[in-house]
Amino acid sequence: MVWTETHRAFALRAYFEHSRFVVATQRAFRRRFNISRNVFNTNTIRGWVRQLEDTAFCIIPIFCNVCRICNSAAWTTKRK
Repeated sequence: MVWTETHRAFALRAYFEHSRFVVATQRAFRRRFNISRNVFNTNTIRGWVRQLEDTAFCIIPIFCNVCRICNSAAWTTKRK
């Protein structure tokens, strides 16, 4: 399945809100989008997290309140 930016943003936000528990993230995702049991796997969500951490790019501005990557010293240094 092709995941949209909305799907990815929700999954990343849920991942950080659920203390980095993939199973809890999958449950929240399935409830939110009314999807059957076949959703992204552990490697997919961790890949999205790695991509977010590597690029320090937030998909949705409100996401910054969850992951706090944009407010970190590393992100401030990267931007200069």
